[in-house]
Amino acid sequence: MSSGAKNRTAYVEEVTQGVTPAMGWKELIRTSYGLGPKQNTAENNEISQNRMSQGTTATTVDVAGEIGMKWRYGGAIDDFLESCFGSRWAGDTLTMGDERISYSVASFASDVLVSSIARGAQVGSMGFTFGTDDDITVAVNLTATGWAGKVDATPYFSAASPEVGTERFNFKDFTSLTLDGVEATPGSGTCISAMDLTFDNNVQTQRCINNGAYIGNVIPTTFTANGSVTIAWSAASYALWIKQQTGGAIALSFTIENGEGSYTITLPEMEVNGDWPDGSATDVIEVTLNVSARRIPPTITRKAAGA
Repeated sequence: MSSGAKNRTAYVEEVTQGVTPAMGWKELIRTSYGLGPKQNTAENNEISQNRMSQGTTATTVDVAGEIGMKWRYGGAIDDFLESCFGSRWAGDTLTMGDERISYSVASFASDVLVSSIARGAQVGSMGFTFGTDDDITVAVNLTATGWAGKVDATPYFSAASPEVGTERFNFKDFTSLTLDGVEATPGSGTCISAMDLTFDNNVQTQRCINNGAYIGNVIPTTFTANGSVTIAWSAASYALWIKQQTGGAIALSFTIENGEGSYTITLPEMEVNGDWPDGSATDVIEVTLNVSARRIPPTITRKAAGA
């Protein structure tokens, strides 16, 4: 039997996609680890001397999955954002690009000596969830071009450097949150009770003859930034809601900051849609606006504490 507390994980950036470097491993702190292989099968439709099923044939293998994390300053989130955006941090600013950035991601269950490694892993999407009573969580979805596993006392990684950030961002760390340039506050009529935002590359996989069971390429297509914002129903939120009828856009920007640093995410142009809100006599009426960035890529700016 194995304990989840003894399953260690780490990652390293690859120079050549699918080739694991010997050095440079970093600790991967996570709440969940769903990155692994899925064996696909095809039914064997042969007919034999009786009517018994003839089983299946092992065909392709998909290596993909979600890693659940909490947002810290620097470290793994910054690295995975580069793969998601297809771009390097330029100074302390990140925006959309076309660079392919991949990782080897490995796990080691030290109590049962089971190891795994996914190679050529690219970030397909990153989803951020913000509430009013907890840490900010991040769902990192990766797709890889290869996988291996083994049982022995030597994991695929060694000497992983510790995660840079120690403080987790939570709902109290917002220092600014604006919709169309107006701070979202109870006084402005735009009190926000929940928000989520996903950056998605809408990746497609390409299979190649003479490449074995695994995919040959992970190909990003359209880059999107989608999410939802739940706002108190008011004249101010109506002014945002009604823009869906004219094709108008809203701007969303927010800053979070703790003792180690801050991030500002800016989405200058977002389409909006949502249902007309309703509720019972004892409900606080809120409207959920679905937002989707268009034309102008989002920008993330970071700043280390004291900088």
